[in-house]
Amino acid sequence: MMNGITNKLLVFFILSGFAVASCRKKELPVTPPAIGDVTTTAIELSPSYQKIAYFDLGTNTNAGEAVKTNWDLGFSCAGETPYIILNAAKIMLAAPVTGKTFEQVTSTSNLSFKAEHPTGRMDSLAIRGGSVYVLDRGYDNSGTHMGHFKMEILEHTNLHFKGRFAKMDGSNEQTVTIEKDNNYNFVYMKWNESGAVNIPVIEPLKDTWDLVFTQYSEIFHEPEYMPYSVVGCLTNTYNTTALRVTDKAFEDINLEYAENLVLSNDRDEIGYDWKTFLYDQNIYQIHYEKVYVVKDSEGYFYKLRFIDFYNQIGEKGTPTFEYQRL
Repeated sequence: MMNGITNKLLVFFILSGFAVASCRKKELPVTPPAIGDVTTTAIELSPSYQKIAYFDLGTNTNAGEAVKTNWDLGFSCAGETPYIILNAAKIMLAAPVTGKTFEQVTSTSNLSFKAEHPTGRMDSLAIRGGSVYVLDRGYDNSGTHMGHFKMEILEHTNLHFKGRFAKMDGSNEQTVTIEKDNNYNFVYMKWNESGAVNIPVIEPLKDTWDLVFTQYSEIFHEPEYMPYSVVGCLTNTYNTTALRVTDKAFEDINLEYAENLVLSNDRDEIGYDWKTFLYDQNIYQIHYEKVYVVKDSEGYFYKLRFIDFYNQIGEKGTPTFEYQRL
């Protein structure tokens, strides 16, 4: 299974509560916030998509950036069940190991590897159940495979993670404890071939951003299981929701309409398919008709659509979109 995925993996570097008293006051009318102007914003990821860029709709600001190869694993800091994510920007894969101890695992043969699912749903995590895993580190910015390492989960709570890591031959083993911070969605780690483990800051504070622009893994199942590298927009798992609108034009979407929608918690609701690569012309075509409604963590609704994927000198890797607060 491992060789099949590795050989066929296509990695493209182109792309409120209300208090009730015994005597109720008459409710006063609430003046809604003013409708915002249509704002156009360009997010530069570089032509090889090296960057991860975080964006806050309410302030129209870049909330932070990171280099996509600077981490391997993310450890959740909140929620009922702690969990681990892979760096999907590198097309990382994980394979659970059964019937063997950490020390006995020395090969990637006969393992079933999976990529991180873009929805972010708990039942679709690549690392789910079990304690020993072999991890495929994916690819660097030049498309070079970054090798494998193994992991044993020793303890994992909402306060900390403790685990063992080593190269496949058992060398450079490290036992690492990573403390968590509830001000962030995840804390991150990067494994180095020397055995060193770094704890980089990747995401901004969880309440300071709404969207992240990055490469990630899209999963196809026909004709067989295949992780595929795409470039798109994912939502913050902390109270940001979205929905693609199919029955209204951008100009016709208003607050009343948005408030009656059932928005999705899936991270990839906006996703990547607001553009299509035209192979015969070697360019990306933007689908202006694809419109999205986003609700941020502050409760404001926005409408959004993409208008370009190129910068001013014609280089790909700059998602450009317009949006308006409703």
